Amino acid sequence: MNKKKVNILMIVPSLRMGGAEKQAVDLANAISSDRFNVHLITFEKDTDLLGDLNRKKVMFSRLVRKHKVDLSFTKEIARIIRDGDIDIVHCTLQIAFLFGFLGRWRSGRKPCLVCALHTTVNRSFKDELFDWLLYAPLLAFCHGIITVCRNQKRYWSRKFPWLGRKMVTVHNGVDLERYRDSLDLDGKSELRTSMGIEEEDFVAVMIAGFRPEKGHVFALRAIERLVRDGRRIKLVLVGDGERRPELEALSRSLGLGETVLWMGCRKDPRPYLCAGDVLLLPSFAETFPLSVLEALSMGKPVIATPVGGIPEVLREGINGILVKPRDIEALLGGLVRMMSDGNFRRKLAENARESVRKDFTIAEMASKTEEALMGWLPPGRRAGRAH
Repeated sequence: MNKKKVNILMIVPSLRMGGAEKQAVDLANAISSDRFNVHLITFEKDTDLLGDLNRKKVMFSRLVRKHKVDLSFTKEIARIIRDGDIDIVHCTLQIAFLFGFLGRWRSGRKPCLVCALHTTVNRSFKDELFDWLLYAPLLAFCHGIITVCRNQKRYWSRKFPWLGRKMVTVHNGVDLERYRDSLDLDGKSELRTSMGIEEEDFVAVMIAGFRPEKGHVFALRAIERLVRDGRRIKLVLVGDGERRPELEALSRSLGLGETVLWMGCRKDPRPYLCAGDVLLLPSFAETFPLSVLEALSMGKPVIATPVGGIPEVLREGINGILVKPRDIEALLGGLVRMMSDGNFRRKLAENARESVRKDFTIAEMASKTEEALMGWLPPGRRAGRAH
């Protein structure tokens, strides 16, 4: 008897450059086409990552959300659920879950409803209020919740105990073949020269949006101390955001004019990781940053804080250094050790790629997601349905 593939509707707010959006695109591309048909939809204007979506494998639709309180497009979600005979509605982020819930309700059908969470501590009181008054009550109606690290699952389970039994952790994954440092010494030297980096410079790379919790202020102040002590160092900042003018002003006031390289928002961070000696991420709030996995996959040691899911992949003295959040002295100590001890740095670099190979690849992420989704399907639909 032929079995019908499971039809998945993935709802992602947008395809802007962001960790949650990138993870959703990677998952849509990697999920088994032998077992699943995937239809991905967005409802906001940004489509930066659309070129990364495998359009031969994944059906894509962009719906139109006219304004923030516009719910009319959920009628189109309902139509897709009916016409596509959807078995699973997989929503990335809480706002997508809200519209997926409404679209499912309007469809008159009852596909399995899943939400993938990518946030932990909220950035504002408004976001916290929405979690308590809107999203948490709605999430009680879903079949399953995916968290991207164990610390996130613990946090949400403590915050909303009635949701804990629905949660499964599936770590973010990285493409080991794509994120590989393939440049030889000459190629690396040319790249660094093109960026204004001299041979003697130690290069720390930060890949992060300019938001307070990412810790750019602490990075700049630690770098200033090193420069004041006569150290040759460059800080490469990949990212952008509303705080850029404030951070640029701080950099100037610290006398870091030529020390800090402002690269802006870049779709492909690999050249900057190739040029760098270490990834720096002094955040005081995170969930599970892809930049750490990407750097490790490229054989780069990492200096980061033990927040969110970072300690689940970063091991002190094995593939990186963990430093206390909001602590300039601790960050400075980590940088000094990495700069001063070449043998230590090389040991971390040798361990870095292998540390993501087993549990943090896109293939592993897709496999564990498939397992969770099939477990949440009702038994009669789990193995597929007869034509």
